[in-house]
Amino acid sequence: MIRTGARDEKISIARKFFKLLGTRNLLFLGIAGSVSYNPESDDDVDIFIITNAGKLWSTIIRAMVIRRIYRLEPICLSLCLDSISAKRMFDESSDFIVARDSLHVLPLYGDSYYNQLVRGSQLIMKFFPEEFNNIDTVTFPPGRSGPQDYALFLFSAVYLEVKGLLNNHRYETANEGENCFKTVLGFHRFYLDSVKYQKLRELYQEHGDMGA
Repeated sequence: MIRTGARDEKISIARKFFKLLGTRNLLFLGIAGSVSYNPESDDDVDIFIITNAGKLWSTIIRAMVIRRIYRLEPICLSLCLDSISAKRMFDESSDFIVARDSLHVLPLYGDSYYNQLVRGSQLIMKFFPEEFNNIDTVTFPPGRSGPQDYALFLFSAVYLEVKGLLNNHRYETANEGENCFKTVLGFHRFYLDSVKYQKLRELYQEHGDMGA
C-alpha cells in the first residue's frame, strides 16, 4: 500500500527546497530513494542533482546553506553529479539497482534532459530494454571550471568527509550500524553509499546479474 500522506508531505518539502535553490547551473533535480517508492514517515528526502560540468560544488554549497538556514532537515543530498559524471555513470555502470532506481526518480526540474540521459543509456538498454529509447541526447556547452570551483571542492570535501566519519561513529555508538554510509567524493561527483544500499546490491548480485 502506498503511504500517500507521507509521500506527498516529503514531495512538498522537496519542492520547497528546489524553489529556494533555483536553477543556476542546474540541469536536473529529482527525488530518489524511498520517497520515489513508498516512504516511511521518518525517511529522509533523498535529492538527486545534476549540474553543468565543473559547477557541482558551488551548487552543493548553495544547497547545504539553504538546507541549514531554512531547517529542511529531511533533505539529504544523497546523489550529486555534474553532467560529465552523470553521462559516465549511466553509460559505464553495470549495477541493476542503479538502473532500477533511476527509472523511479521523481523529476522536479530538467525532466526532458534526464529522460534522454537515462533512457538512452547503455545501463537501461542492458537491464530494461523495453524502457530504452535511443534518441539524441541533449548537449550542453562544456562548463568552465575556475580556481574557485576547485577551491570550493577542496573545502567541501574535507568538511563532508569529516561529517560522514562523525555521523558513522554516532550510528555505531548507538548500535545503528545499518544507518552508516560511505562518502564518495570527487570534483565531478558526490554521493552517499549507505550500508542498506550496499546490502541490497549484494543481495541482487548473489541471485545473479539481473541483466544476464
